[in-house]
Amino acid sequence: MNRKQLKRVLSRMLDETEFLSPYGVRALSRYHKDHPYEVHVNGNANRVDYEPAESTTASSAETRTGAGPSGFP
Repeated sequence: MNRKQLKRVLSRMLDETEFLSPYGVRALSRYHKDHPYEVHVNGNANRVDYEPAESTTASSAETRTGAGPSGFP
């Protein structure tokens, strides 16, 4: 990654309307709060919504084990 590309990435990561929050870096840009990401594959619509804090859907680990992530203090 060259200097120009790094500046472009960091400008989005450090923007509070994108990835930066008071609690750290978001996994998904806040932009998607008003603009959900949607892709259509084989006639099925798949959508990713912005969900601050706790998710409303189970993660793959929760689906497999019935429990949330483990091993974190």
